[in-house]
Amino acid sequence: MENNSISEFGIDFIGVISNENYTGLDDFGRTDFLRIYDEAKKNKTIRTITNEDAKFHLFSLHILHDKIEVLDEKKKTNCFEVSIPLIFSCGSLSEDGLVLFTFHIAPYQGNMSYRDLLVIALPNEAVAEMLSKELNTKFARFAEHQLQTASRHTKSMSSLGASSPLANLDTPLTESSHQSSVVSKAINEVLSSLRPEEVPHFREIIRKYNTGEQNVKVFAQKLIELLGPHRKKRLSYLKHVLRADDMHQFNSAIL
Repeated sequence: MENNSISEFGIDFIGVISNENYTGLDDFGRTDFLRIYDEAKKNKTIRTITNEDAKFHLFSLHILHDKIEVLDEKKKTNCFEVSIPLIFSCGSLSEDGLVLFTFHIAPYQGNMSYRDLLVIALPNEAVAEMLSKELNTKFARFAEHQLQTASRHTKSMSSLGASSPLANLDTPLTESSHQSSVVSKAINEVLSSLRPEEVPHFREIIRKYNTGEQNVKVFAQKLIELLGPHRKKRLSYLKHVLRADDMHQFNSAIL
């Protein structure tokens, strides 16, 4: 079926800028984004590449029906993945000969000012345009599915505001998305990787963190023990259930 098809784009993976504070910033503006980008390069939290590097397609971006993922073509490993409902916006711009494409990952539950940025480089603007069209089609289908689901459950259409990103960094999106929906999607991404017998343990770990019975260090450790090394990357989804003060400790624990 068409909804299960995979689109693939040759890219270079620059990296993920985590826990960026957008308070007071025009997060869709070119100037503020380039400042964040330059600072991340200086701190070596993302890779520094040239236009020539970007033409070799060392990585690939796969667009699935429910998520996007970045694969290392040489190592054949998954570098990054994110569920489509957690993509707050995306867009492209050109800088120093590079065509940069970024994905803003949905705000955290604990603090709406913090979010992550996935940054990739594309060979040229034509590829960026093709990627934008593909993503807009995917977002539109997902938004339509959400609308149908919301109608069946007589929910407000306002909860769908952030599910249809626009491929333009300079075009702001509404921030009227329901954070509870984002949290549910994040938890479901982890649940989907669990065996049936693991689900009760996972729910108990979440419950103890939410009630304050366990601090974030114990929370992270229990999750690492449950998921193991092969599913550890799924833990990044759980940033969306954290309290704001716990983000730094959680990130340190799961690295």
